[in-house]
Amino acid sequence: MLQPYLGSGQVTLRLNHLPVAAMKSEGQVTGMTFRSDKGDTLEVKAALTIDASDWGDVVQLSGTEFEVGPDPKLRY
Repeated sequence: MLQPYLGSGQVTLRLNHLPVAAMKSEGQVTGMTFRSDKGDTLEVKAALTIDASDWGDVVQLSGTEFEVGPDPKLRY
């Protein structure tokens, strides 16, 4: 699915990078800092940041309050 975007240069695929910090401005996440397994740092600034990680990496690194576990029906 990514191949057309990789081939056109619209998307650059970076593997083996872990999130290490959230960039914030006025209480909003504006990007993320990643570190590769070789120690290189990559900063990605974004108008919209979506946390699609398994463990909520962006949420945790941004300092935002969060809950872990199933959502109780009585509360949500």
